[in-house]
Amino acid sequence: MSIPFQPGRHGLAGRACPGKAGPCDTGRRNLIKGLAATALVALVPGLSAGRAAASSSPLDNSPRSLSFYSPNTKESLSVTYFRDGKYVKEALRQVNHHFRDHYCGRVHMIDPALLDYLFRIRKELDTEDPFHVLSGYRTPATNNMLRRRGGKVAKRSLHVYGKAVDIRVPGVGTARLRRAAYRQKCGGVGYYKKDHFVHIDTGQFRAWWG
Repeated sequence: MSIPFQPGRHGLAGRACPGKAGPCDTGRRNLIKGLAATALVALVPGLSAGRAAASSSPLDNSPRSLSFYSPNTKESLSVTYFRDGKYVKEALRQVNHHFRDHYCGRVHMIDPALLDYLFRIRKELDTEDPFHVLSGYRTPATNNMLRRRGGKVAKRSLHVYGKAVDIRVPGVGTARLRRAAYRQKCGGVGYYKKDHFVHIDTGQFRAWWG
């Protein structure tokens, strides 16, 4: 079955959402609550639109582990970021550092919901291979620089808030990676076929071709 995609850029269409971090699996809302949340997101820029979007079934309290590799810094990281029903602070600190802006070294908090999104993708792909992190956090200055260079970079990119990452997985085709991300319905999915990467974020569920 073909999946409809819409052309667009990195980041959330409209206002960026530097909202409070939290897991994307908040369960199903009833119709009234869903409509109210959607309306509230449209009015309040501080709310993450991803919380009003459709989400996958809740994750259980089993440990959650991820592995990463940064082609830009040549660094690797393997962490269990969730254990005993809670996020592991030291593991999150390591992830924050690994996802830093590689242009200037600035570190920013990464939304734990983004890690859960990646964890769901890993389970969908049934792989232990590391995610190659091409771009994680970006400072506003870096984001503006990339925009001036003519890249497909949103002015209010969710990368600036630690809520987005551009990824590849060795041995997994970009189209397959995109499908795995799309099925989770945890946030944005950008498909950059020519550049061989997929963008995901914890904003509103939507999809586009880059």
